[in-house]
Amino acid sequence: MSSSRRAGDYGAARRLFDELTPFLSWSMQSVDLSVWCAKQALLHQGVLASAALREPATLPDAVMRHEFETFLQQMDAGAALPAGGMCSDAD
Repeated sequence: MSSSRRAGDYGAARRLFDELTPFLSWSMQSVDLSVWCAKQALLHQGVLASAALREPATLPDAVMRHEFETFLQQMDAGAALPAGGMCSDAD
């Protein structure tokens, strides 16, 4: 988003913002879910070796895990995030 905005491509930055906002809102339902999503995404990108959470974290149920997997599939397909993923050095 930032790199698009810095390059003057406000339309691309806005589209990316619009694509990510529903997921970000969904993932912020609780602190535990937010941290779990961030760690799972970083694990998926190879940044973390483990996505383990300290107790007494509440882990997401099967429905929430499915929603997250759907997001990861979209991310892998390039629908939601630029190359480099959520932790791109360009942003």
